[in-house]
Amino acid sequence: IQEPLQPQLTWQDRFRPLTSNLSVHSKHFQYAIFFAITGAVGMLIVQWFKLPEGDWVLISVIVIQSVILYSEISLTLSKVVHRIIGTIIGGIIALIIIDSVFQNIWLLFLLFLIFTITCASFAKMIKRNYAFFVIFMTVTTLLFGEISYPTTDPTAAPLERIQNIFIG
Repeated sequence: IQEPLQPQLTWQDRFRPLTSNLSVHSKHFQYAIFFAITGAVGMLIVQWFKLPEGDWVLISVIVIQSVILYSEISLTLSKVVHRIIGTIIGGIIALIIIDSVFQNIWLLFLLFLIFTITCASFAKMIKRNYAFFVIFMTVTTLLFGEISYPTTDPTAAPLERIQNIFIG
């Protein structure tokens, strides 16, 4: 039995997906430039103001950029607003929870588990309920941070996250 002959690809054929997008007329190239500029501006803001937990600024840039890539501008603005509102509400909820049950690690873990399950449930409906997903994701993230690295100031992480998401 003879193997069917595979046509030999030249190096130009192998790199064509890359080289075809190295043009200012390519949507992928335009997106990459836009992403690089907004990411650099986000990094400069984090460095300039010496923001603690500045990675949330960059995470926001990445999330919003991915929305821009796959949707239209009106949806993007809606997602930005939902992300900010969801983060503020989630941060306030996490702040109340962490401040109330700061000393009881088991209750904090139980609430973390409940919010994680709820967050995963909303992840299936992320297109319709993005703000609800962000609320539960924020609470889950902040509770996880508090369980993993307990702090003396339970209000610091929620306030930093709200500030950095808003900047992003």
